[in-house]
Amino acid sequence: MKGYFHTMEKKKIDIFEVVLIWLEGLDGRIAFLKSELINFLKTLKHSKSFNDKQVTGMRKNTNINKKFVEVSEFLLNRALIKDSSHSYFTIGTKSYSDFEIVCSLYQIGYISYLSAMYLYGFTEQKTIRIDFSTPVRSQWKKYKVSYEREKKNYLLHYPSENIRIKNRYLNVYARSVAYIPIQFDTNIRVIGIGELFLEMIRYPALCGGFTNVMKIYEESASLYLNDIVQATNVYGSDIDKCRIGYILSVRLNIINSSILAWKAYSVSRGGSRKLLSSNPYSSIYNDEWCLSLNHPIFD
Repeated sequence: MKGYFHTMEKKKIDIFEVVLIWLEGLDGRIAFLKSELINFLKTLKHSKSFNDKQVTGMRKNTNINKKFVEVSEFLLNRALIKDSSHSYFTIGTKSYSDFEIVCSLYQIGYISYLSAMYLYGFTEQKTIRIDFSTPVRSQWKKYKVSYEREKKNYLLHYPSENIRIKNRYLNVYARSVAYIPIQFDTNIRVIGIGELFLEMIRYPALCGGFTNVMKIYEESASLYLNDIVQATNVYGSDIDKCRIGYILSVRLNIINSSILAWKAYSVSRGGSRKLLSSNPYSSIYNDEWCLSLNHPIFD
């Protein structure tokens, strides 16, 4: 009988031990949403078990909000987490940047536009909000299913512009073309530098305006030419190649085999296109690239 009761006892696990295992299983993350812990507690309440063991300290009439406070205080008192006074906890005692926290809270997506330009040193001023790009919801859901299947007891959350990260909120950009980000450092994912130059031409208004974009091209395009050309060849549309090809070849006197190929196709295609899609056509025109130069800097 003693062995029987010993076996039965081993099949139980305390709620605090379960939460510790859950925290350890966050796979190197440095922050998590408070709602993630609440959802995990709801799952435990419904299943009443964890890893085939009965969870003690969690009953069918347990108040989840009270239990959340209880387990949070347990983790806080042991310096396993820090409270942000916002919608998330950070893990451990170290302080992290808002960029690091964003990338940990939202596992699918990356820093982009002006925020990425700040990280790369193209601007010295932080934006009011954090620019974060993520796949459109239909694609994001496919990633979510795959990710959650691989990471058990983990739920992905779509990025929210309503969650405050330190003193800033997010600008969330859902894009059908989701670039493969680079690891800027251990905890930050950012758009690749070539893809950033491509996005500057696609969305200049999100990058400080076209005048600012041209300034960055003039100062830095030659340094990152291989990255720009590769990103444009892989991800760029015909009009992207036309616009970037014009800037590189005519404005910056940069020519290589890819740019010449873009130009040949642009000429063979014919027709008239605009340098800036949002502006009306201008009478100022470049015949080489069949491009209307519809911005005041060309007047």
